[in-house]
Amino acid sequence: MSYGLLHILVIILLSAVILTFLMKSIFKNHNSFGIMLLGIEFTMAGGIFFISDKINFIGSDIVEISLILIGFVVVISGLINDNK
Repeated sequence: MSYGLLHILVIILLSAVILTFLMKSIFKNHNSFGIMLLGIEFTMAGGIFFISDKINFIGSDIVEISLILIGFVVVISGLINDNK
């Protein structure tokens, strides 16, 4: 079964929304600045791994994409936690 790019983007965005609210509940009593720094570190690590290898979206590159997505979600949850 082959998914189109639009389906993959929708799945990634829905996963990001769900993970954001999950991370918000996990990091409820923590410092939001530290949470955002952790997310930026994940995003930078994923970006460095992503540009250092050949770029394709199968196999081991899903790890880099996952790190970038996790970093984005953690930063967003830190921003949401800051606005309470």
